[in-house]
Amino acid sequence: MKKHRYTVEFEKAVLRRLLSTNDAWAKRALVRIYNAQTCDEKQCGETMHENGVGFTGTDARLLTQIAKWYVEKNFIGAGYMQIVHQKMPKYAGQIFDLSDFDHDKFDSQIEAMIASGAISSEGEK
Repeated sequence: MKKHRYTVEFEKAVLRRLLSTNDAWAKRALVRIYNAQTCDEKQCGETMHENGVGFTGTDARLLTQIAKWYVEKNFIGAGYMQIVHQKMPKYAGQIFDLSDFDHDKFDSQIEAMIASGAISSEGEK
């Protein structure tokens, strides 16, 4: 396993922050988690399998509806975007663990955020 520039905990904390504040990150994560659900979960908007991926039972119906709308219309209204920002940080671990998550690119983005002063470098190795 490749060593990260930062601790996993720090990277996940940065990812949670991005999911709670950045529309583009939150939308990508919403769709990524939606796509990780099983077909029957997507169809009925409920958590049906204990497989460690997808939305929680309490979020499944609403976030599935928002994700479907976004995929179809490429738009999320401000009120629903606020909900996405509130709910998506809890899925940072799933996003972080997805096989296609580009950790090197994310580390570079963290470097840029630290350089701009957007985040503190606390948690660095």
